[in-house]
Amino acid sequence: MWLWFIGFALALMLLRELWLLLLLPVAARVAMLGGDRARARRILERVVAAPSLWGERGKLEVRFRLAWLYLEEKRFADAIEQCRAILQRRLKPAVEANVRRRLADCLEAAGKVEEAHAERRQAAGLVAAAPDDAEKFLSQAQMLEEQGQHAAACEAYERGLALIPRWNDAARKTMMVKLALCAYHAGRPDAALRWAEEAIALKPDPMMLMLAHSAAGLAYSTQGNLEAAENHRQQAFQLATALGNQDQAAHFLVQLADVQMKRGKLVQAVQACEQAAGLSLKVRRQARMLQAECLRLWGRLAEARETLEQASRAPGLPVPSAERRAQAVIALQLALIAAEENQPQTAFGYLKQATAELQKDEKLSLVHEATAAWILALLNRREEVEQKIAHIEARLPQFVHDRVTQGLCYGLLGQATFDLQDFERSQGYWERYLALQPDPVVEPIGWYHLGECRRHVGDRETAKAKFQQAVNLGIDTHHTRLAQQRLEELTSSLAR
Repeated sequence: MWLWFIGFALALMLLRELWLLLLLPVAARVAMLGGDRARARRILERVVAAPSLWGERGKLEVRFRLAWLYLEEKRFADAIEQCRAILQRRLKPAVEANVRRRLADCLEAAGKVEEAHAERRQAAGLVAAAPDDAEKFLSQAQMLEEQGQHAAACEAYERGLALIPRWNDAARKTMMVKLALCAYHAGRPDAALRWAEEAIALKPDPMMLMLAHSAAGLAYSTQGNLEAAENHRQQAFQLATALGNQDQAAHFLVQLADVQMKRGKLVQAVQACEQAAGLSLKVRRQARMLQAECLRLWGRLAEARETLEQASRAPGLPVPSAERRAQAVIALQLALIAAEENQPQTAFGYLKQATAELQKDEKLSLVHEATAAWILALLNRREEVEQKIAHIEARLPQFVHDRVTQGLCYGLLGQATFDLQDFERSQGYWERYLALQPDPVVEPIGWYHLGECRRHVGDRETAKAKFQQAVNLGIDTHHTRLAQQRLEELTSSLAR
């Protein structure tokens, strides 16, 4: 009788542990997938507060996830407490490094910058001394990504992936998705697509599957395959909608709007952004930034600037470094608008706001430098422009597979040399721009500027043909209208 009672009591205790340390964390994950982060946080708080036979050993991952949710809610002291509680335990070096990096984010968000730097230094030392395993290379890759060193991060992810056993499908899928996104940021859309499609084929959990479709969409869009990009983004949007996750649904709705914009369907893109902004406060900045780009393409520069300023005031990202990067990207876009308005001093002011952050990123630093070349040309600082051009030309081969980055740089160099009245050289850059087969919405920019180059050297017939090419695309943008205006002027003058 007593043996039966003891056995029954042990079974109940084991069932309770199963419920506490396995079922409740799964329920929290389900809530996260559905976008109910408050419910997920309450469940995880319940797990942390409840006594367990395993003590703290079974709650480390729960505390780590809870720290992130507290960080999102700006409950910095609570987030720091969770990280410090984890660090009371003996951890593997790479795992401890990950916790210290999260603690650093929490400390920095709380204004404790020096303490945050100290934690990051300690994390870097732990990773350097850790044995070569998958966890080490994952941590190393994430640190490199934070520093903007995406190419080196890809190598670390690949080394980590090679060390994950074939039977550990979940870890392999997660690493592949991270690798795909990192490869995109490194300017390697071909590699991003390969890893994303391999991850999709392995059927990861819904969150990883959405991210894999997103990475594939980004890669296809960079390659100019807008139909495939739209298909992947549509699948991600449907997954988010089925899960009831409004934040993710809004995010992928903006990505779908991006495809519409690139096809030249600017009205539909703006409408989709408005819908996304209404669905999710978190996605409002992303939506406003895409709306601003549509307005800039229409030539409505004052409205574009105001929309970007709205984006800069939108709710910030929880990780301070990510928020700084987002603000730097907005400042870069504001610099481009000011340059289009022929306000180089204002443009330089915005560019300086972006410099410190974007110089860390291999790809964005190149676009930043090309933007600087154009602004310097507007100020007629020829020697500095030539130095910038030489440096950009030397770096561009790193992005031979990244059509979008190359196109942006050739366009900006075309603008710079045109403003220096070096029309033959400008023509060369615009020809290289068009050879990349730019997206339909920005193709008129290339034809218009080619026409302007020929017009300025007196070749009116060729100029007229180039302007006609821009008009024939049938997309209503600022440069299409400029081309139409020039075409009418030339037709009238040639008739005389």
